[in-house]
Amino acid sequence: MERIFASCHEAQIIDGKTYGDPVDIAMLNYSGWTIDRTSKEPNVCFRVVKGANNLTVHKIYEFHSNYMSMSVLVSDQYKKAFIFMKGSPEKIES
Repeated sequence: MERIFASCHEAQIIDGKTYGDPVDIAMLNYSGWTIDRTSKEPNVCFRVVKGANNLTVHKIYEFHSNYMSMSVLVSDQYKKAFIFMKGSPEKIES
């Protein structure tokens, strides 16, 4: 769950301050991970890091009101891929 909180959001850091949806910011802060937007690699939206662990977000499927969810395509430091999703349980279940 912690990795979902850390990566499945659209929070931005500008001049050291986190901006975005208050729920996204609270989840990110709760996770204890930190956003790293220094990567210039193609197909990298951002990274989140916590100690020696890191997750690379390659694609963000933005929140869509029809689906009431959002998802991200992520890989870890071992190049293992994941798709994380958050949203309305009723819509995700169907």
